[in-house]
Amino acid sequence: MKILIAGGTGFVGSRLVSVLENNGHDIFVLSRNPKKYSDLNTSKVKIIDWNEDNPNELHDIRIVIKLSGENVGTLWTKTVKEKILDSRVNTTYQLKEFLLRNSIRPLKILNASAIGYYGFLNEGKEVNELSKAGSGFLAEVCQANEQACRSFESFQGVKIYQLRIGFILKKSFIQMIKPLLLLCFPVPGINNAFFPWIHLDDVVGFIKYIVDEKAEEGNYNLISPQFCTHYKFYQTIKSPKNPNNKWVFFIPKFIQNIVGDMKELVLYGPKTIPSNTLLSGYQFKFEDLRETIEDLMKK
Repeated sequence: MKILIAGGTGFVGSRLVSVLENNGHDIFVLSRNPKKYSDLNTSKVKIIDWNEDNPNELHDIRIVIKLSGENVGTLWTKTVKEKILDSRVNTTYQLKEFLLRNSIRPLKILNASAIGYYGFLNEGKEVNELSKAGSGFLAEVCQANEQACRSFESFQGVKIYQLRIGFILKKSFIQMIKPLLLLCFPVPGINNAFFPWIHLDDVVGFIKYIVDEKAEEGNYNLISPQFCTHYKFYQTIKSPKNPNNKWVFFIPKFIQNIVGDMKELVLYGPKTIPSNTLLSGYQFKFEDLRETIEDLMKK
């Protein structure tokens, strides 16, 4: 099957391209700078420009995956905030223009959103895919992103999947935060709030699950179904084999508030349930945080 990916050279996209290629799909990756990524071209993967006008080759693309978006982990100046929003909303409309120009009539649109949709406070409050959007900058970005994606409903018969992705654990993050924990330095977070983590293999695994016709259209929370408070999360990183006997100290809230809106990145609180993801029948590869940490540190 022919699949188009916007954002196929990033952290998630590069792994997804590899997995889909190995499963026999023909992958077209949109890029603003195709020459930069020309070495990624293979018999099954082609890097193409956003200005491409080649309906003869592209018209029979049936699945479109949008992963693109400015990194939210950089300092939130006014300019950066605009880029974060623009790279998700305006890029969606540009993607639609690309599809129309190349006579592409997709059967499925997969859109990367985030669990920031539910807001960053509400410690302990339960939310699932049916819950209302929360407040804050990230929640506003997520809502605007998903609303823009609904413009694809003009394609007859298309199925739209909103993927609200949690914090994807990386080896580099563990290596950065663990020394601070071992030295008993305070870390950002809230004791009893919930940390919405997920392994990259499950983000990619669920996308493949949709591609393989195993999930209905709708909204999906992509986070581990094993609930974990901020305190437990950091305890486990500090000592995976014996987390319960380890102390964790948090930066006082009044200090965390000094960073302004960016506190949303570390003060997420709702107990987020991946209800639709579990109901779809998808089997998580990594539910246990300790096993996830051990797997990442082996790589």
